[in-house]
Amino acid sequence: MESDVVIAVMGLTGVGKSTFIKNLTGNPDIVIGHGLMSETNQVKGYSFNHGNTKYTLVDTPGFNDTFESDDTVAKLLLEWLESSYSAGVRLNGIIYLHSIAFPKLHGSALDNLIMFRKLCGNDAFSRIILATTFWSEVEKGIGEQREKELKQNKLYWGRMIQGGSKVKRLTNTKASALSTLEELGQGTKITLQAQDEMAVKGIAPDQTEAARFMHSGQRSHLPDWQTRHIQNQREAARRRAERLREAQEELERQDKRLKELNDEKEKVRSSQKRTFGTHKCRCHLSTRERSRCSTCGLLIGRAFHHCCFCSTKRLIFLQCDSCGQNCPKPDHPDMKRQEAYCIVM
Repeated sequence: MESDVVIAVMGLTGVGKSTFIKNLTGNPDIVIGHGLMSETNQVKGYSFNHGNTKYTLVDTPGFNDTFESDDTVAKLLLEWLESSYSAGVRLNGIIYLHSIAFPKLHGSALDNLIMFRKLCGNDAFSRIILATTFWSEVEKGIGEQREKELKQNKLYWGRMIQGGSKVKRLTNTKASALSTLEELGQGTKITLQAQDEMAVKGIAPDQTEAARFMHSGQRSHLPDWQTRHIQNQREAARRRAERLREAQEELERQDKRLKELNDEKEKVRSSQKRTFGTHKCRCHLSTRERSRCSTCGLLIGRAFHHCCFCSTKRLIFLQCDSCGQNCPKPDHPDMKRQEAYCIVM
């Protein structure tokens, strides 16, 4: 098997690992689970030839398994990695499957991804393909948004992508599976961090970083960079809330100022109304020529309307009977109707 291209297929239960392998090998013995019911409870290898290359795909039990705890699944993986390394088997890479139909990566799913990173180690990131499945189960826009979040967030795939991991969309076809497989087919063999810990450094499987993280079962044991990332997100959220509070206070101050201005304006209007109500016209309306309406320009007929407040020393504001008593300026009172004989022609 040392000369074979050996690729491990990993991921949560229900993401399509067995389907992916069956599409490539055509092996009828591979049982495909439906929904979240797992059909793979041990590590198995399936070989097939493609071109001039012999491939061996390693099907692994998924986390969030129906019948096995995550600790048990981690133990199975670690034991296989140790025994296969001791037998001279080296991986060419890992295809990590993730269902894009999963709405969110959190809780145990996030813990398992962190465990997977600890299992592989930074040096192996360049030999990992992060493949998304079940695109037909979601709207394209929703799937693309979830994919973007997976790729950009360092807590998810962002750090692995920076380390050289590739992202692919996988459809339920042999052609898509082969395209994904061929990207890892030509490359050097790798030693995962967990294999180095166990086979080289002599660390027991349950004392590897991956196992110790799984035993902790809590994200409070996140490494420093992830803890800082979460703290930074919380601090940014706190600053946004503080800015929002300050903006709200400023808005309240502006509302108060606007109310004060409106109240002041209303006082002025009330004062004007009192003035208008008691006002008596004392304007000198004499003119040498027959007057014209200040609004329409027609000659004043038998009656007219006069606004003292629109008049100036040089121009008397008159409005003909047709234009009515409403002054063009809404703050001014209605004009009183007067007879034309008041005007000296």
